[in-house]
Amino acid sequence: MKRSASLIFTIVFIDAIGIGIVFPTLPGLLRELLHSGDVASHYGYLLAAYAATMFFSSPALGMLSDRYGRRPLLLFSLFGTAFDDLVMAMAHSIPVLYLGRTLAGVSGANLTVTNAYLADITSTEERSGAFGRMNACFGVGFIAGPALGGLLGAYSLRAPFYLAAALNAASAVLCFFALPESRVPTNIAPQPVSLASLNPLTALRSVSAMRGMSQLLYVFCTMDFVGQIPGVLWVIYGEARFGWSPATVGISLALFGLMHALCQAFLTDRVEKKFGPRTTILLGVAFDATGFALFSMAATTATAFCVMPLLCLGGIALPALQSLLTGRTSEDRQGELQGVLTSFNSLVAIAGPLLAGNLYELLQIRAARYPGSIWLIAPLLYAPCLVIVLRSHAFRLNQPAQAGSGSALP
Repeated sequence: MKRSASLIFTIVFIDAIGIGIVFPTLPGLLRELLHSGDVASHYGYLLAAYAATMFFSSPALGMLSDRYGRRPLLLFSLFGTAFDDLVMAMAHSIPVLYLGRTLAGVSGANLTVTNAYLADITSTEERSGAFGRMNACFGVGFIAGPALGGLLGAYSLRAPFYLAAALNAASAVLCFFALPESRVPTNIAPQPVSLASLNPLTALRSVSAMRGMSQLLYVFCTMDFVGQIPGVLWVIYGEARFGWSPATVGISLALFGLMHALCQAFLTDRVEKKFGPRTTILLGVAFDATGFALFSMAATTATAFCVMPLLCLGGIALPALQSLLTGRTSEDRQGELQGVLTSFNSLVAIAGPLLAGNLYELLQIRAARYPGSIWLIAPLLYAPCLVIVLRSHAFRLNQPAQAGSGSALP
């Protein structure tokens, strides 16, 4: 089991590098293909196309992995992503670039299957730590990816895409030769999958109907949305409020990413084993909300950097919540659950930047005397989550839900 978990962490790390490596040069490639410097709208459309197609494909991949096994779907996803990267690397027109990015969203839901795989091979008590280490691997890979992409992009705009394809192909080969199937084989032949069952809304309704899952999913989406705020505004706010140079921005992002990964990898399981998942979630939300409130009042770079550890400690909440979600889902529906969670991630990835960016501009006008007011949105959003975590039985019981647990697959 430890060997399989290590392989999954390696695949996730490589996948994160492959995702992030193309971001620094994608605007440059757009300028080359458009013969224009105005690429902001196309860049946004490409990101939205990726997130939208992942929203539709993730539940299908998750449910198919429940039916036919994790390994075949993971191989499909990895080889498919390698092919998509090659399409974008060789694109000589905007439609082909869009095609490659759209296909990447269809096959790129690797985390859906890897999360389900990890839930298969770990016990309920070990899942928070395992998810924390997986999230840490993804975070470190996502830090390394853009840095590597920026270096390669100095020599060729297409080189990062070729390297991303090679990395995903290497992951696929590693999966093919070294990763065993995690689903326990049964003597029951898998039933045919209908087109209706692949509808993402079917999976969303099915998972949400489980007893107590709606509260868990609400908190999950809130955490995901709050995480979008610094992702969108960190650089803009740092430059405007503190006068950060590109070097300072880079240092702050690298330091934040490293500390966040360390907290998720090494603190989550220790805190949960001592206090339980419910208290771990409460502590993580409290750290995060306090960190955002203090960051809104920071007037100097030194103060901002001192607040950063609180935001990183908030990272212990998500792995504990992921563990709780998997613990309340039966073993034969882990892929379906992870597909739904990835779909929610995709929706937040589409709506989050739009809402955060527009709200920031509005508050700069309406609350000009308090330039850090945007960061108070996080504590406000977390307030109902704290009430739900304290009052809902879903955060106290770590067992598969029974009511309304009919599968989305016939």
